[in-house]
Amino acid sequence: WLTIWVQVETAARFQSLFHTPYRPQESRHFMVMETETFSADPEKLFDLSYADGTELKGFNAEDVVHLGDFHAKAPFGLLYNCNSPDFNGVDGIIGFGLPKRGAEGRQLPRPILWAMTDAQGRDDDSNTQRLLRRFSFFSTDVAAELQLGGYDPDTCGEMFYTPSLSDTDFIVGVT
Repeated sequence: WLTIWVQVETAARFQSLFHTPYRPQESRHFMVMETETFSADPEKLFDLSYADGTELKGFNAEDVVHLGDFHAKAPFGLLYNCNSPDFNGVDGIIGFGLPKRGAEGRQLPRPILWAMTDAQGRDDDSNTQRLLRRFSFFSTDVAAELQLGGYDPDTCGEMFYTPSLSDTDFIVGVT
């Protein structure tokens, strides 16, 4: 069994930016005891701040991750502190960004699509050998769809490729 002790901040400062508090009891939580492939790296901490005032603190872990028909062992972050009500009722978040460089890249888990499609370090049980590092995401106020390996033109029509202006973030020019 794995025991992870983390000092949780309860200071009002952490919650003070939002009128509605984060209520973890409204969310489903990752059940460590229900998996035999989970491993944690509690020494590998991350502390993220976003422009809207959201602050997330956590540590890295790894387990077999299932996305639709695909599965592979991949890293992810486990939160132990959050101040944003945007996470009320949420059972997880997933990042499809580019791998970060430098200190930030050493702290954060490798983005899921990169981890699942990386030939090195992929477990033998993975079925992502032919999965391309492409994804499409469509959403409305009530539903969303994630397409891995590219996109299905029948669902959205023709798409155009726009190159990123950065090799560390998805940034495109707007005119």
